[in-house]
Amino acid sequence: MFNRHIKSTIENSLKLFPAVLLNGARQVGSANVLSYPDVRDSLAGRMDIISLEGFSVSELVKQSKSSFVSNLIHTKDVNLLIHQWTQKMNLKSKIGNKTLNEMLFYGFFPEVAIKRNNEYRNRWISSYITSYIEKDIRDLSKVIDIVSFAKLLRIIGLRTGNLLNNKNLSIAIGLDQRTVARYIELLEISFQLSLLKPWSSNLGKRYVKTPKIFINDVGLAAYFLGINDCKLINNYPNYGALFETLIFAELRKSLIYNSLANIFFYRNHQGIEVDFLITQGERVLGIECKLSSSVTSKDCKNLKFIQEEVKNDFLGVLIYRGDQVIKVENNIIAVPFELLI
Repeated sequence: MFNRHIKSTIENSLKLFPAVLLNGARQVGSANVLSYPDVRDSLAGRMDIISLEGFSVSELVKQSKSSFVSNLIHTKDVNLLIHQWTQKMNLKSKIGNKTLNEMLFYGFFPEVAIKRNNEYRNRWISSYITSYIEKDIRDLSKVIDIVSFAKLLRIIGLRTGNLLNNKNLSIAIGLDQRTVARYIELLEISFQLSLLKPWSSNLGKRYVKTPKIFINDVGLAAYFLGINDCKLINNYPNYGALFETLIFAELRKSLIYNSLANIFFYRNHQGIEVDFLITQGERVLGIECKLSSSVTSKDCKNLKFIQEEVKNDFLGVLIYRGDQVIKVENNIIAVPFELLI
């Protein structure tokens, strides 16, 4: 185990710290080290690969690791789940709008998240982007248009939480779609973004239908959106997309050690969409993100639709900004954001 804060300082607080033993020394960085040409041995069957992301919300507020996803997967009795979570909420402190806004603005890179200073955050992220593009990407690909690559990264930051559209990105940047696809692949293997696959009962379609694209660190997304003052973040129309980006990051971090669970989103040709679907065996969890402090049965419309579509062991969850665990519909409950922690 290594001191993440010290390592992130040494390595310019790079986003993820995947590590393998190379030539007797630990190599730590923001890019997938297995993608480097110098790594000649795959080490297949002789190592465990863990992607260590930035801080989680629970780490940032100094609480123990969240059992939210594990509870959802393994507790089949909804009433028992409501009782357990109600007890937990009695012990948790409310995360106010000011604290949530700071999380969305500063993100979860260790130095930025700890300092929480506007000027420092803006300088640090600017330096991070420059060093990432000039060093990490050049190490991964010698043949690359750095200017166009940087422009693509910024545009994707503006579109976090939206469907990936290579054609539109190609037009915006002035590159062919094949090059855009290659650059997106580089961004993904260097841990700057994640592609969220759409769920389908047809397994083959999950890999060919259009995915959603998310910047991995919500603070980076806020920076690309031009938000340079934490106090102004509520005024931006992309506030909801930033909240969804934060929720996705927390769900991802919770699933790192669960290789049996998979996460998707749902969208059909009628425009009905569920933010996230987590599946494990026959268990299907539909998760919607709401910024409101209250919920009604109307907010469950899409979850009820997918419940009929899946016809499996289903539980629907509305993550909202209220402070009570509420059974809204049959097998659909509303839970406060704090339970993710």
